[in-house]
Amino acid sequence: DIARRVAESVNGRMFSLFAPALVDDPQLRDLLMADSNVKAPLELVRASQVALIGVGTTGPNSTLLETGVLSDFEMQALRAKGAVGDILARFFDAEGRPVDSALNGRVVGLELEDLKSIPTTILVAGGEDKVKAIFGALRGGYVTDLITDETSAKHLLELERSEAVAN
Repeated sequence: DIARRVAESVNGRMFSLFAPALVDDPQLRDLLMADSNVKAPLELVRASQVALIGVGTTGPNSTLLETGVLSDFEMQALRAKGAVGDILARFFDAEGRPVDSALNGRVVGLELEDLKSIPTTILVAGGEDKVKAIFGALRGGYVTDLITDETSAKHLLELERSEAVAN
């Protein structure tokens, strides 16, 4: 509903992707990715000039964890590999590098690299629990613009300064 209202407010059109974010079987994922009902909306996104996205965390408040898309075990394994956040169920570390995981072969959707070809990618995220994920998304170059709250912005600047001092 939010996407529809945003599209209407800018005289745009909303296209839906009717597929789960994550499936159990990589073969099913491949079949879905080849289906025109999935392929066409993803191609539209890749050709977009602007994308508005959010970021998830690997903490206990993770939406993927709370909704049961991922199990505690899967999330712990991602954290053990250094994951700090996700965009579109694609996990990355604090430097923004994609985290290698068996989950990658089960995600129905864009790759993180696809975001880099969109001229304007706006990340809307805030809250202390998302600061590391926001930082990783910025470091990875997946977003061009950030809309956040003042507290998160201050924490992000502190992280950047501490990284600069460490180097």
